[in-house]
Amino acid sequence: MLVGCTGIEAASPEVPETTASAAVPSASTAPSPSPSASSSPGDTAPPTSGAAVTCDTMIDAAVAAQYRVEGLAPLPKPFLTAHGVDVEGGISCPWGPDGAPGQQATYVYSWGPLEPGRAAEVIDELQAREPFEVSTGEGGTYLSATYSDGPGAVFFVTDRSIRFAETREALRNIVWVG
Repeated sequence: MLVGCTGIEAASPEVPETTASAAVPSASTAPSPSPSASSSPGDTAPPTSGAAVTCDTMIDAAVAAQYRVEGLAPLPKPFLTAHGVDVEGGISCPWGPDGAPGQQATYVYSWGPLEPGRAAEVIDELQAREPFEVSTGEGGTYLSATYSDGPGAVFFVTDRSIRFAETREALRNIVWVG
């Protein structure tokens, strides 16, 4: 299990250019609402240290509000990656039609704390389960995969946290820094 502590970390990094294969179109890879012209969630003031992360505070407030207008609601769960990595203290938030059976997700965001110095171990754990495309961005490492039968997977791992969304663009909506 990954056990972590929270703390302030650098604002979300810019997404580096890579040679990844084209994303597979699906409902979950549709462009996410953007609160401003900027593509960096660092423009949104981060929550204060010690506050609890929720599905509404993890992502940009304007994005969460837009999802609710569209009739979507989050279904908070512990952060357990589909790749078998349990992130203790983390939260996964599939946003789907409010009240739908099983609440099939339209968008999925996850965030979890990591103990300082655990980033390399987490990256190795994920890589052992699937051969992700790995690239380094400002402040962390991206692990990306695209699938022919559905949404992709993008993890951003820093020395203090791990974030997940289905696309790099959607990853920018995560503003929580812990």
